[in-house]
Amino acid sequence: MSLSQTQIQEFNERGFIFLGRVIEKDRLADLQRRFDRLFAEKAGTVGQGFRNLAARSDAAEDQKVARQRMLQIINMWKFDPVYKELLYDRGLLDRVESLMGPNIQLFHDQSFYKPAHDGGIVSWHQDNGYWQCTPPTLVSIWIALDPATEENGCLLMLPGSHKIRYQHQKSSQAPILLEVDVQEKNLEPICLGPGEAVMHHCMTVHGSRQNQSARDRRGHAIHYMGAGTRGRDGRVLRDHLLLRGVLPPAEETPAATPQPEAAAASR
Repeated sequence: MSLSQTQIQEFNERGFIFLGRVIEKDRLADLQRRFDRLFAEKAGTVGQGFRNLAARSDAAEDQKVARQRMLQIINMWKFDPVYKELLYDRGLLDRVESLMGPNIQLFHDQSFYKPAHDGGIVSWHQDNGYWQCTPPTLVSIWIALDPATEENGCLLMLPGSHKIRYQHQKSSQAPILLEVDVQEKNLEPICLGPGEAVMHHCMTVHGSRQNQSARDRRGHAIHYMGAGTRGRDGRVLRDHLLLRGVLPPAEETPAATPQPEAAAASR
């Protein structure tokens, strides 16, 4: 299930591509059930991978009183074996290998729940504004578990923005988050059906608006990196899961200079 040359060219030019359906109906239903169970179990917890990104801070009280909800569980694979199994999905990894070669590690995965009526925003940002990885070549696959539409707060992306490093600052609407200043009229909506996915570069500007509709928007993202990628401190991220291929020998990994700390928060 490798990408075609046309798809690779489109990804390189625009910073994202639609993948179509990547999860079949029966498997999707299982992922949905497990998603709902985990979000119900972790609701209101602090320090267990669960956050409301619409809150003013990660403090328990701020998380509790937030008027909107943009709920996140980071590292879903650590809490559920089926989500861990999804990391090794051959079709997904074949597509990733088309862009970054055979040696692939997990950076992390995360699930997002934007509830009906009060689903909060995710400010416009580049993922690597948070992550500060070197080289900035990570690739994400975002999978819709519900229909993702403009009405219920689908992703929006800025074509070609992966070629520019934007300056990030704290979001004015959701202080936990970072944001960049872009012309919103140039953003392209990423409308997906359940089980469909979009693949995007870690430097592609994206985000999502509020969900004021009567329909929930659930999604799951897997973030992949080439083996030997370095974190914000300049060290090789050797302890992250190796999903395919091999790690470079430590003594042969070239030195790299960490990127300036334009954004210090993790995502």
